[in-house]
Amino acid sequence: MNIRIRSRVLFALNFLLIGSMFSPFVKADTLAMSQERVNSVRQELAANVQHFAFVSYDLVLRTTKNKAENTAITVKEQKVVERIEQSYLAEISHIRSLLYAETPSIEQAVKRFGDYVFLVCREFGLKNKYFMNFPAKIDSSDVVENQLAVIKQAVGALEVYFDSIKPVAPLTVRIKNKLFYNFVSTKLAPKVLRIAVGPVLACIWAVRNAKLYDEAIHQHPHKNIFKNYVAVEHDKEQDVVNEPSIIGKMLGMKSERTRINSCRTAYYSDHVCNGDQSSMMQHGFQGYNHNLEQCTVEWAKKCSSDKACAKCYSCNGHHSPETIVKNIVWAARPLVLFPVFNALSQAVEEAQLPEYERRIKEKEKAEQEKRVQQEMRRMKVNYEKTIGFNQIKGQRDLIDREMKMLVDYLSNPLRYNNSASGTRSILMYGPPGTGKTLMARAIAKESGAPFIEITADDIMSDDSKEKVLAAIRMAEGVAAKRPEKSAIIYIDEIDAVTGNRQNGALDPQRAKALSNLLTIFDGIEKRNPFVHIVIIITTNHYKNLDPALLRPGRIDRKILITQPNAAGREEFFEMLLPEEHKGYMNWLVQETAGYSGAQIVNIVDTAKMIASYNNRSMPDEHDYKAALQNSKVEQEEIPEAAKIH
Repeated sequence: MNIRIRSRVLFALNFLLIGSMFSPFVKADTLAMSQERVNSVRQELAANVQHFAFVSYDLVLRTTKNKAENTAITVKEQKVVERIEQSYLAEISHIRSLLYAETPSIEQAVKRFGDYVFLVCREFGLKNKYFMNFPAKIDSSDVVENQLAVIKQAVGALEVYFDSIKPVAPLTVRIKNKLFYNFVSTKLAPKVLRIAVGPVLACIWAVRNAKLYDEAIHQHPHKNIFKNYVAVEHDKEQDVVNEPSIIGKMLGMKSERTRINSCRTAYYSDHVCNGDQSSMMQHGFQGYNHNLEQCTVEWAKKCSSDKACAKCYSCNGHHSPETIVKNIVWAARPLVLFPVFNALSQAVEEAQLPEYERRIKEKEKAEQEKRVQQEMRRMKVNYEKTIGFNQIKGQRDLIDREMKMLVDYLSNPLRYNNSASGTRSILMYGPPGTGKTLMARAIAKESGAPFIEITADDIMSDDSKEKVLAAIRMAEGVAAKRPEKSAIIYIDEIDAVTGNRQNGALDPQRAKALSNLLTIFDGIEKRNPFVHIVIIITTNHYKNLDPALLRPGRIDRKILITQPNAAGREEFFEMLLPEEHKGYMNWLVQETAGYSGAQIVNIVDTAKMIASYNNRSMPDEHDYKAALQNSKVEQEEIPEAAKIH
């Protein structure tokens, strides 16, 4: 009986134990796994929120840019953009406050973000992978991991939908862009208007005026701009007023009135007589009379009528100056077309010139983009896997105070509120051998971020701007594929390629490299704030850097990496010295005050070389002293102010 009861009790206990293992809602299990589970869920949710923020910002930026370029999207797509633009930043800010508060509300953050993305998906009519509508709200009764999986599907559906929104320019804008704002319409067409069209139209007008003048001659055989002819009765005397010319009037001559028979005035060219000889004309300076010598039949075409009428003209002297000016202006009307078409061509060119210059700049940017793409294909993305913070000795305080925060920024970027740009630039400066390069690589390993290095040759080359832009573009590309949306760009020994303009004029190559770097750092602020790029720059000579490069906005933080202090040097010797030589540690730490980590490693290596030269397997105290003595010359060159005791 006791055995049967005992077996039943054991069965019940086993049943309860197995049930507690499979139940995710047991309070004891939740408490036991709370911290690990909170970190895992927070990291997964932060990755989804970060990705949603990235694609939302890209959508808003793309459509805003297209508005400036006179392109358009459909009314439905415009509502989508307005909906996202008005709400996504506020939602992300609220979820960030829930995730990274002093007491995180993970379940509440999951529920809020899930409800938001589900609501947006249902408003836009998006389906899940089973071609079904997303739920109206998150299912709080389900496990958090399943909720996150559904949220990830919704974010993926939104990303695909956002990418499909591609603004298209209206037909009128496309035709205008095709016909105008190019070299033909902006540069060639105004010159054609000025040089060809205006003169041609002026010639056509002048020919037309000449034809009209010829027709007037049919009505008035001796029409003249300067002299005045009046019709008189044939072969009769009449009063003739002879007006002097302008020069004659200036000389004091006055008009004369005479009574003559114009038709019988021989050898006077100012009088015209058709008479009954209308088909003949004496050509020359003897005038027109009845003499039949040296006549031509061509005058018949210029008679006042087809009949041989007796119609004669008498010259009454010169026109008045006002009449002469009017006649000249009337004859010179076609010349007005020259300034008119000159002004028209200038207006056409000025109206298109800003857009034409903008397109030229866009073409130059497109050509530069091709070069950037070529440089990107040559670049290599590194993933540091060997050097971590544990391998760096002597800088424990700096690692805890500064470097771990950078690692957290790269690993959990959603924690940090980036209102302008997700890119941060860090300058590490200090004496040589203090571990600046190792520190940059350790940050890459601890954060898991991709590592892209820019060398001095890249910055000093002729296409330095394209190479630096290619590195930034490459970093953005690899960062966009990571859940954390982060990457690292490393520029070593920047003082060797830029210099300081306050120390004197730079050579053209250094000046160009500095100008390109300043331009690129200024453009970083315009990039996606949800792509987190850390640019780490190192230098041994802080004073050799140009102040324009060091100002806030280009260099966000400046970190001094000095020689290790006594505790740091002790950490070095603890790692380098064998166990039987730990007795030398105290005096070695005292003797190496102001030494860098690289120098300490060199002292130990030199002592080992001296011991091997003297056929000893291990160095002794004399070997370490000899190695210290060899390093004194180099140590004397380090300024006393840079030494830390």
